[in-house]
Amino acid sequence: KIDITASLTGGKLAGEIYSRDTIGNQTVTDLDALATDFAAAINGVHSAGVGLDGGTGRNLFESAAGGAVTTADDIFVQSLVNADPTLFAAAPAGTLIANSGANGAALALLGRNSALVAGGATRTLTDEAIRILTGVGQAKARADGDVNLEDARVQSLAALRDAFSGVSVEEEMSRLSAYRSAANAAATFVSTVEEMLRIITERF
Repeated sequence: KIDITASLTGGKLAGEIYSRDTIGNQTVTDLDALATDFAAAINGVHSAGVGLDGGTGRNLFESAAGGAVTTADDIFVQSLVNADPTLFAAAPAGTLIANSGANGAALALLGRNSALVAGGATRTLTDEAIRILTGVGQAKARADGDVNLEDARVQSLAALRDAFSGVSVEEEMSRLSAYRSAANAAATFVSTVEEMLRIITERF
């Protein structure tokens, strides 16, 4: 068996492989980085806050296994907080009475979106999501443009080929009609000559 993947440099199959291995992989990598950075940023604020039970040091997001978030498809609300909303750390650190209605930590969580560190740059969650989606859209637009260009090129070459080697049915029928008329005229001429020779032979 011979792996021919590297030899595929054009056509639909090569395009699908490129989309999967290059564009798709990069998009997944970007989404994973966004999820990791987002979870870390939110957890950093939440773990410093205080829940209604007076507890602190809890993350808001975790993986399915309970560890740190590393991929976009494995991010969940921390199981204890998900089961008991009173454990949500809405109060800021140092709050002595957890059920006093203090919400400084919750406000800090809302504001964290405006200073999300993603991919080494400070962006909002919305900005980073738009950047990722825009990258996919631009790649598709470039691919559509390439396809349209190749289609136009193929049609142009086909037109040139037909101009040199194509057969026009109407033109061929016109020529056939002319050949048929010429053949009829020749037959009439031969017939007339034969008739003249016959008459001359009979009289002389």
